[in-house]
Amino acid sequence: MSSDKMNKVSLKGYKVSEMYFHNKLGEGTEVQLKNEVSYNVNYSDTENKCIGICVFNVKNKDSIEDSDFHIKVEIRGVFEYENLTSKKIVHAESFKELFPYIRQIISTLTTTAGMPPLVIPTMTIDADSVNVHENNQHLN
Repeated sequence: MSSDKMNKVSLKGYKVSEMYFHNKLGEGTEVQLKNEVSYNVNYSDTENKCIGICVFNVKNKDSIEDSDFHIKVEIRGVFEYENLTSKKIVHAESFKELFPYIRQIISTLTTTAGMPPLVIPTMTIDADSVNVHENNQHLN
């Protein structure tokens, strides 16, 4: 595919809309962590713009009700895209653009809290696995 026909998704800015940190682990406690992620994209009806909303949770895998360790970050990214052939591709590409900021925020948060930096593994979304739902929640 020639470069002029490829999808181009550009992150124009982001903001953290929610951040939560809860750590009741004892000094030197080792835990198995689990990551949970959800990512949704809302599209403009009139422009080639969208907003990606990612909610990322890190929890103690063995804890019931997140009582000893929980990090939650909700981040919103504003994107522009060109040559839209598929919302699935925009969805996957916008996540790829936004995710490094989530990793950096969580690493910085844990370091600032006096813990070793928590480095989240790299994640991607396969465009073929994206479910696109058409509804009335579009940007204006």
